[in-house]
Amino acid sequence: MTRSEKILERHRDQTLESTLGGSSLVYMFDEVDSTQDIAKSLLEESPGSEVIVVANSQKAGRGRSQRVWRSPAGQGLYFTYGYSRKSSAKELAGFSPTIGLALLNGLREHLGASGEGILLKWPNDLVWKKDRSLKKLGGVLIEVSSSGRSSESSSAPGESVILIGVGINVSGEILDLEGKHTSIEMIGGKTHRSVDILPSLVKSIKRSVAKFNESGFEVFQADWNANAVSYEGEVKVCLNSSGSDSVNEFVGKIEGINIDGSLGFRSSHGQLKAIYSGELPFDSVCNDAQKVSGRIVSEYYKVK
Repeated sequence: MTRSEKILERHRDQTLESTLGGSSLVYMFDEVDSTQDIAKSLLEESPGSEVIVVANSQKAGRGRSQRVWRSPAGQGLYFTYGYSRKSSAKELAGFSPTIGLALLNGLREHLGASGEGILLKWPNDLVWKKDRSLKKLGGVLIEVSSSGRSSESSSAPGESVILIGVGINVSGEILDLEGKHTSIEMIGGKTHRSVDILPSLVKSIKRSVAKFNESGFEVFQADWNANAVSYEGEVKVCLNSSGSDSVNEFVGKIEGINIDGSLGFRSSHGQLKAIYSGELPFDSVCNDAQKVSGRIVSEYYKVK
């Protein structure tokens, strides 16, 4: 056994492995740069394995578009579930919202009645709705990379490393300079240990991944739309023009998520559009719209 293998073995949590069942190897760390990076390295070194990497804190946690995900010690649940499978980009359409729904179901299963106000916000957020306001509770980051073992000349799907990164705010009054975040403790008024929440989330993710591999996003689409944030009236979509800094604005209504994971949007002129890249921010300002394709903002941000 090499020195690095000995170090990794010290971080194995066989108790959690037994609780979760299956073939996943579970690694627990006090602090890492990123659980995504460690999981990727483990899968590249051991093709065909299945890993779960959990950390008490991250120094370089990240979200979509390389945004920083604050990961202070003892404040959240930060983990990556990683595995390898043969897949193409087309076959993974709708995978991210599938995982978001899995996390929602896992949290509700663990929290019971106090989790009923948790909703999905396109494309990858978990939010808490109270009255007509929203606060972010967590999010998911999906990263897919080639394992390097597929044939470039083949049109068949190649072997890919799939990383599901999860960040959930768990404990106490989190650092929230903008008033847009909340935690499980703030929602329910009870203290929770991250390690106690993990099994419900991982089991829910695994069930959803198995179902997705068989049937795709179609079997999740209606459930996702039924548990997503609803907006009252029209919203504004700011799209940057290709090859320029000019911004086109479209006003219309959100019509839910499509079978490929894109957001359905009907303009005030009746034109139906599919938004593939963007977000629904927590304010009514289209900041840096030139840099984001499909940034969506609500004029008044009215939540039903």
